[in-house]
Amino acid sequence: LPKINKVYKKYKAPNKSQHTAPQTHRDCGAVFLFAYSATNEYLCANFAKMPTSHTTYLSLGSNIPDRAANLRRAVEQIAVSVGTVTMQSPIYETQSWGYTDGDYLNQTIAVETALPPQQLLAATAAIETALGRVRSGNGYEARTIDIDILFYDNEIIDSPHLTVPHPKIALRRFVLQPTADIAPDYLHPTLHKTISQLLDECPDTGKVRKFVIHNS
Repeated sequence: LPKINKVYKKYKAPNKSQHTAPQTHRDCGAVFLFAYSATNEYLCANFAKMPTSHTTYLSLGSNIPDRAANLRRAVEQIAVSVGTVTMQSPIYETQSWGYTDGDYLNQTIAVETALPPQQLLAATAAIETALGRVRSGNGYEARTIDIDILFYDNEIIDSPHLTVPHPKIALRRFVLQPTADIAPDYLHPTLHKTISQLLDECPDTGKVRKFVIHNS
């Protein structure tokens, strides 16, 4: 339970016979517990609501066929095990970054999740594994699906296994372009620039073009 803010307020007591148990009331994002006292007064303890939903932006990428299907399956799995997918950018095709094994399809999605950052990381890694990603430890390599945590609310996280914001966002046009489509005014917590500004200043000269899915 969240820490109780022990500030009590007096309330005019209703008919005692009408209230035989503690009453609850929700107002302005807080939970209040009312208890009848021996002095014919109500005591109000304010239980501040802990945030239960966080906004995270995830970057998805695939360069092993069927690339579009891999992205679709990743979004479906994220909706099941991570949270509610609230926005999806268009899909972009880009040249592989750091090596030459096949062009990538990239997309950014916004997700409302109750998972804390480390559990979010574990959940996305599990989805990558379930969709066939094999980690060889050789750095840049072809992959069925890649899921990167770009942002988590406005938090700054620097741990051995997770860095948020993602440290290479400002250098990757294939990440900035789809992110700008759904969150152009999001302010980078450490660079203090919007996604649109970072896109305008991005030094990456790689071509990023919208990908059209042809339905058969």
